[in-house]
Amino acid sequence: MKKAIIAVVALSLIVVVCLGILVTLQVDTSDKVAVIPLSGEIASDSQDGLLFGGETITPDLVRNYLNRAEDDSTVKAVVLRISSNGGTSLASQDIARLVREFKEETGKPVVVSMGQSAASGGYYISVYATSIMAEPSTTTGSIGVRMDILDTDGLLEKIGVERKTVISQQTPYKDILAQYDAGILQVLCDETYVQFASVVAEGRQGKLTADISEIADGRVYSGLQAKELGLVDEIGNLEDSIDLAIDIAGLDEANVQWYGKSSSLYDRLFGVVSKLDRFLSGGPSEEELILMRAMESEGIVLRY
Repeated sequence: MKKAIIAVVALSLIVVVCLGILVTLQVDTSDKVAVIPLSGEIASDSQDGLLFGGETITPDLVRNYLNRAEDDSTVKAVVLRISSNGGTSLASQDIARLVREFKEETGKPVVVSMGQSAASGGYYISVYATSIMAEPSTTTGSIGVRMDILDTDGLLEKIGVERKTVISQQTPYKDILAQYDAGILQVLCDETYVQFASVVAEGRQGKLTADISEIADGRVYSGLQAKELGLVDEIGNLEDSIDLAIDIAGLDEANVQWYGKSSSLYDRLFGVVSKLDRFLSGGPSEEELILMRAMESEGIVLRY
């Protein structure tokens, strides 16, 4: 009798597990809007943002999310909820390119919903969206470039440590501070600014109400000011952005699917995508990438 009871219980458990698997595997065919939260420092990888604390927005993270939205035929539009004051120029360029390519290749509209702040690099990664919506008090703009130089010589002197550097005679500018003194880094910073301003002018073509040189002077703007300048399209909150995405996609209604960091098999598989993709997709040239990486190793980073 006891064996029969155990067998019935075991069979029941098997049935329950099988039913659970079937429910999990059911395909939801309803139209969806994918909401992708992007919050924190923009960096090439998650380790780059540790100095600043909190979450990190990386190209790999955004690529995984967009790949997921592309592969899901029920996702008809994407909303990027961006809360970021920016980060490295290299990572910002990569993410902006990913957003533009997703929009062009899939035909799915991308709506940016700006949170408390979407400034500098946070604005850069928004610029190719189908539509940008900010809240009235959102801090955005800050279109410009800065370069932080970590000079530790004074600290080393205080603790009695002297640094000696030997440089080949043929490469006098191998010393990064020599490049600073010669104005080389200023030229690089200025060139990067021109690229930033050009991307904004391209992404917001026909929408800006003033010349890009007047807007892109490093100033921050409120959401309302950005709307007047044509940097954003609409004023509204996240719910308004979702409604806008539904409207642009030509839907009467849609379910909302929130994306988030997970350890799912999908995310693990797509997390191994090679960073060499940037070379194959029109990212920074090999020479620019080598220089930027070298500068990062020297404690110098171009930042949006």
